[in-house]
Amino acid sequence: MTSPAHRRTRAVARALAAVVVLVASGLAVGPAHASVTDDRIDTTTFVVTVAKNGGVHVEATVAVRYAEPEDPPHLWWHVPTRQAWDGDDDAHLGSLDSVLTLSHVTGTVQLGDEAGTTRTVPVDVDSLGGTDNLDLTWPDFLDDPVDSATFTMSYDVAGALLPAPDGGTAAALSLPLVDTYSLPAVDRATVRVVGPQGPVDGLTCSGVSDDDAATVACTPDGHGVRAEVGDRGLVVDAAAVPGAAPQQPTLASHDDDTIDSFDADYTVGTDDSLDVTETIVYRFGPSSNQHGIIRSLVAREPWSRWRDRTYGIELLGVTSPSGVDTTVHTSTTGSERLRTSDVRVGSEDARIRTPTATYVVRYRVDGAMLRRDGHDELSWDVTGNMSRTLHRAVDATVHLPAAATAVHCWVGKPGSSDACADAASSGTTATFRATDLGSGEGLTIDVTMPSGSVTATGPDLAWRAPPRGLAVYVGLLLVLGAAGLVVSVVVAVVWRLMHRDARDVKSIGVVGPRNTPPDLPLPVAGAVVDGALSSHETTGVLLALAAAGSVALVPDGESFGLRVVGPGAGRDRFEQAVLAALEKHVTRAMVDEAFEDGLDVEDALDDEPASIEEASPGTAAALRRRERPTLTGTTLRAALHGADQALRRTVRTDLEERQKTAEKALFRRKVRLRLGEPVRWPWTLLALPVPGLFPVVVVVRFVHGLRPTDRTALGSRYVDETRAFRRFLADLGATRTRAVAAPVAYTSDAGPDPLTTQGDLFGTLLPWAAALGVADAWFDRLAPLVRDGSVTPPDGLGSNHDSRGLWSGYWIAHTTAAAAAWTPSSSGGSSSSGTGYSGGSSYSGGGGFSGGGGGGGGTTSW
Repeated sequence: MTSPAHRRTRAVARALAAVVVLVASGLAVGPAHASVTDDRIDTTTFVVTVAKNGGVHVEATVAVRYAEPEDPPHLWWHVPTRQAWDGDDDAHLGSLDSVLTLSHVTGTVQLGDEAGTTRTVPVDVDSLGGTDNLDLTWPDFLDDPVDSATFTMSYDVAGALLPAPDGGTAAALSLPLVDTYSLPAVDRATVRVVGPQGPVDGLTCSGVSDDDAATVACTPDGHGVRAEVGDRGLVVDAAAVPGAAPQQPTLASHDDDTIDSFDADYTVGTDDSLDVTETIVYRFGPSSNQHGIIRSLVAREPWSRWRDRTYGIELLGVTSPSGVDTTVHTSTTGSERLRTSDVRVGSEDARIRTPTATYVVRYRVDGAMLRRDGHDELSWDVTGNMSRTLHRAVDATVHLPAAATAVHCWVGKPGSSDACADAASSGTTATFRATDLGSGEGLTIDVTMPSGSVTATGPDLAWRAPPRGLAVYVGLLLVLGAAGLVVSVVVAVVWRLMHRDARDVKSIGVVGPRNTPPDLPLPVAGAVVDGALSSHETTGVLLALAAAGSVALVPDGESFGLRVVGPGAGRDRFEQAVLAALEKHVTRAMVDEAFEDGLDVEDALDDEPASIEEASPGTAAALRRRERPTLTGTTLRAALHGADQALRRTVRTDLEERQKTAEKALFRRKVRLRLGEPVRWPWTLLALPVPGLFPVVVVVRFVHGLRPTDRTALGSRYVDETRAFRRFLADLGATRTRAVAAPVAYTSDAGPDPLTTQGDLFGTLLPWAAALGVADAWFDRLAPLVRDGSVTPPDGLGSNHDSRGLWSGYWIAHTTAAAAAWTPSSSGGSSSSGTGYSGGSSYSGGGGFSGGGGGGGGTTSW
């Protein structure tokens, strides 16, 4: 059954379509035209007559009172013509609508409140979005504008009298009379239904959409009802109309255009030609612009890897028994290997004002026949699989020059081997039928005849066209590549010469082995040496905080968690910046948990305080009573990302402050630091297809990977000291030696491990090792020493004989690197639109399945 959402969507689509019509007409009203919203409808009366054969006739009388005198009086009246079908959805077509068809529409207009000034007027019927818009206008200008007019509309409705839901022989009436949008609104309406055996009692009322079904008050009024309509629309139902015969419903897809019938007539000539006449009854869906149709005919499609099958297509003419515009515009679209000849029928200046239109398309195809396996064969895609248009019924008739020896047909999406509903042959005529083809589904037929029945047979094959511009592309790749290489190398060399480090001659060779860190803050030293603001410095600060007891790294399964123990306890501006960023996420986590527990902390949800102290007094008191959470998973990654960004800003600020004093400046010019490490060399290959870009990327990557230049003598001195200390840390972590300068294999007989004899192992050496990028080997060395009790980590990194906290430090080194480039996710949506095409031809030179024949294409509207 259809869902309420489906019905609401249908109502909205219909309303939007009507708004488009109103705007285009320069009007700002709904069912009744009014220059301002103060206009009103005094009375609305419907007399519905049901005939024995199930025909329904409606006479609607609408009395309009204008807020300002009107000349000439005019009315736009909207009649819903699509209702959500209450039966089962279709397996192929999805959600369905029951379609009503209006005919024999006439109208009269009575001026003012007095009789005698009545004239029959033409009614312009405009169908769009599931609504028929009836336009009634007094044909002449008046000497004196009128402040009221009474409009009478008379029309027949097909599709409103349907079989009763209980499956009996009685007919049930479901008749939409007023649509949902109305300026002014139809406040009240009186409805009377007369059947073949007299007045029909027991009428019920509902709104046009499911949401409003129960909100339309309906009270008996003689043999009819009085309905309080408002802006909900009006549908009148009768469970049974005695003496009337029910009609079969006309069903259409809720979302897409529908082809009610597609009749294809093929005549195979002895010269390999195929004369085609297609009669298409096209039903325009709610989203169609209703200018006409586009019949796409495949002119070229792949046959093999290197060859394509081509067809000569000659359009013979397009007519329409419906009398709609048949102006033809042809064009060729598609790719090098899949091209279609598109026949666009209709005019951009005219729109079809009826729900359906019938087109007769005639064309001739050369190269349609095949000769294989000792017989001549027509294997043809009748409808094609290239459009989303739905087909209710497809019939194909093939006239042959010789008697058919075999007939086959397949339906469904490309590759489907499902047989069609009917395939038969009699002498030189073959017939095929398929029903209810859904989006992207088609009918493929196959007819064989004795060999020699036609004198010339296909396929007409052509070599696949080489990619356009290949030679130009290769030339650009070589010429621009060489030019880019020369230019980028010259620029790189000049840049390096202009930004060489300043060196103090007295300091050259002074810096030797060093087992103490330089007199610089840890993150500043790392940034000056590497020339990059990377995650290494953030890891070093976090390990220092853990050693100082400000944070604790807690094992969490195969990963770890982080708990802020002492917020605001940082020893310098860098530790304080990291702690502040972590505390912000801790506070946010505490607020979320408190809110989930039912506490009144909604102000904190909106303000997002950076710490408990910044929250309102009530919220702060509630949070202080709670246990501080351990950050894990996505929350931890977001916290580390925030900490990394905060530290980068602080390092940059510190360097800029040093630049203000010549004695403290570390760089000679404005501080320019990389935001991260250079990209890895394999990623540079992505630039290879772009002419001239690859050598530039390689040189830039090489220069970017070099250490920073343009440092002052002081900066160069600090770099030398930091590198000497880094060599000490790298050697100490990578080898078990007593003397770093003379590495030998360490054994237990040689005395204690050198790591156990160091000073501040966890508070200084390990953080610096992380900041300078040599920490991995240190974790490998320290883990067994912790387990055997040789060293005892501080509380923030675990406990004695337990190396899990230490390995949390290893995890934080790698997780911080990932979090540095991590961006918190945000949800979003996307939408797609198109012309109705959903794919290409599936022909591969074979057959035996849907889409496996020649020709094809698709049909859609525009």
